[in-house]
Amino acid sequence: MQRTLLGNQKFDQLFSEDGGTILNSQEKKKFLQQYCTAEQEEQRLDREIQRWKSRVQRTDFDYHTLQFPASHDSTLEYAVQQIKNMTIQLILQRSKLVALRQSIGAAINSLSDSRLRELLRLRYIEGMTWEAISEYMNYSYMQINRLHNKALTELNM
Repeated sequence: MQRTLLGNQKFDQLFSEDGGTILNSQEKKKFLQQYCTAEQEEQRLDREIQRWKSRVQRTDFDYHTLQFPASHDSTLEYAVQQIKNMTIQLILQRSKLVALRQSIGAAINSLSDSRLRELLRLRYIEGMTWEAISEYMNYSYMQINRLHNKALTELNM
């Protein structure tokens, strides 16, 4: 069986037919990290759209108060088109986030130990640092690392 992990692959497709493990710990971490990475991209796109909207608003204001050559219309149209294109990308990114959240949530929820589920949720869904997780869960940094390794081992992927 192939041991690669595709970004758009559903959680239930990661299991082998005999229920055995098909991913090693590094591959499991890569799978779990996809959500935070996708969320960061969604936030980047949103910031970029806001920058373009600000440019359009400034250009539109200037356009209505001053006389510009005809080429100004194409500049405004270009900015509006950029916003439309990025908005489409943002919508697609948000759809990807929903699918990843469901897949990663299903993987995390497959663990029987609530501490391990909480640890993985805090790290891979909430994006918390190991230090913050350690403080939040009231465990030492080393204990958090041991629990994380245990959680990855127990994920049946």
